[in-house]
Amino acid sequence: MPRTHENYTIIEDEQRSLEALLRSPKTAQSLVFRAEIILLTASGKTVEQVASQLGTTALTVYRWRKRFKDQGLTGLQDRFRSGQPKKAEVTGLWMQPNGVHGGMNATPSTLLAVGMRSCHC
Repeated sequence: MPRTHENYTIIEDEQRSLEALLRSPKTAQSLVFRAEIILLTASGKTVEQVASQLGTTALTVYRWRKRFKDQGLTGLQDRFRSGQPKKAEVTGLWMQPNGVHGGMNATPSTLLAVGMRSCHC
């Protein structure tokens, strides 16, 4: 059975917070995308219209609407993911003197390859 159009409303404080996320240049793009979903659905657009406008699926729109409805702004944040953290860390190679891993004359790809070998990734 298809879902019916639900009037999706948010309170004024939530709307101001979501709009602030959109304007901030330091907001992660994944969070901006989720905030856009909420604001567009709150403006009266259907799930299909929002999905089409943002280039995503209706399932994604439903998912983020539900998380926002259940948890508020914190529901739009990424959840903790289990697993081993990334190991690759390339730091300080640019400052090594010439002759050691290429030093300041090395290309970025050379330095990256040296860094990847040294971290045993």
